[in-house]
Amino acid sequence: MLLLLSFFLIGAPLQLTAGEPVPEIDPELDIEPLVEQQDDVVVEYVPIPVLGRTPELGWMFGMALFIVVQSNPETPASTIAFNGIYTTTGAYALSIAPQFYLFEDFVNLRANAAWRSIPSDYYGIGREQREPRFEERYVEEVRELTLNPMFRVSPQGRLGPVLRIATVAADEPESKQRGMESRLLADEVPGANTSSVVEFGAALSWDSREPLLDPYYGQSLELLGTVSNLGASYDYTRFDLQATHIQPLALPLPDHRLALHGVYQFIDGTAPFQVLPQLGGEAVLRGLAQGRYKDYHMAAFQAEYRFPLILRLGAVLFGGVGQTAPNADSFTADEWVLAGGAGLRFAVSTAQRLNIRIDVGYSDDDGVNFYIGAMEAF
Repeated sequence: MLLLLSFFLIGAPLQLTAGEPVPEIDPELDIEPLVEQQDDVVVEYVPIPVLGRTPELGWMFGMALFIVVQSNPETPASTIAFNGIYTTTGAYALSIAPQFYLFEDFVNLRANAAWRSIPSDYYGIGREQREPRFEERYVEEVRELTLNPMFRVSPQGRLGPVLRIATVAADEPESKQRGMESRLLADEVPGANTSSVVEFGAALSWDSREPLLDPYYGQSLELLGTVSNLGASYDYTRFDLQATHIQPLALPLPDHRLALHGVYQFIDGTAPFQVLPQLGGEAVLRGLAQGRYKDYHMAAFQAEYRFPLILRLGAVLFGGVGQTAPNADSFTADEWVLAGGAGLRFAVSTAQRLNIRIDVGYSDDDGVNFYIGAMEAF
């Protein structure tokens, strides 16, 4: 896979507000863009044009827009992320993900809406993913909306309800092996046909990381529990536990950090294969293809060494191990999967510590994979 990122339009983000402007800054002395303020509110617009190519999707064209709103220097900045891509093979993905901090940080309103149609690979579930090797091409069709308002219950703790409504489908399944029929259809895998997902439950988080968008130190813990039965195609219960630790390193150079991340997910019941816990992609074990390993239980541990290079540019070394299993008793010592790599970070907003990341990951299963995204993977 080869991905190219076009940064020619983002030498500096746009920042627009109303009111009296601050004195003009000499560009030779400070690379921060001009900021205008009114009532201590700053709105920052960060447009990111993207150009890429993959063997499966062809040429990819897209645009991302990040809006950062800082209304109170004592509270985290609110953000809205817009993303849209289209490829020469007809794949597309649109999403909007707002995150607002309201009422002096008492409420953290998180939401996500997505609509995507992307050719994907199905590798099977559980042990099917290894021997014999099986790959099937299908078009993943997803429409989803997630709402998660979180209310502060302690200086670092939040609690709130979660609602996710989605439809998922695997259109046009076709085996990559000559003469083999579609396993998705032959085995009647849940999710092969259009399925409705209605998950509702609660989330609990504890977060002491500072600053929030690109933490220098601190820990976070997130617990998520949902059930899917009311109006859903399948009945199941989901549990998700994630923990992160950010540790500055005692080195003579500043801003060198070690980031650790652990995740355990499981589903009890019967669920569409699209929502099963999985390894691979830009969040868990970069270097593995998205959904390379998928099952009802998943555990993974990742580590990153983050350090600055020059001006707005930084770098990351990362690696991790993970495993999927049909149940908690099925994890074995010889089934762990390894992946790792390195990446660059470009600060499109040094004031808000908003980074664009370009990562190159490697695994024995999928070779080299490239990733482009905003903020850190964890």
